[in-house]
Amino acid sequence: MVIGTSFSAEDVASIAYKNGATRLVCCYRSNPMPYKNWPEAFSNHKLPTKIDGSKVHFEDGTVIDVDVIVMCTGFNLHYPFMEENIRLKS
Repeated sequence: MVIGTSFSAEDVASIAYKNGATRLVCCYRSNPMPYKNWPEAFSNHKLPTKIDGSKVHFEDGTVIDVDVIVMCTGFNLHYPFMEENIRLKS
């Protein structure tokens, strides 16, 4: 299961699928990922209402067993080890 709907979530879910994941749950806060042609192994759900061990509960009553939860909720690029004049600005 990935939580997030941007590029990092898409990357993690796609890589997991390419490497043998048979089911992927993509969770969103406000809107699902805007792609219409996901493989059948992908499903979209609003954020979970409860996580109890490997069981993830959703608002619509669905309960799914998951092996892994990856939080794909953004990141900040930071390169303190690089000299200022060559440091990537983002």
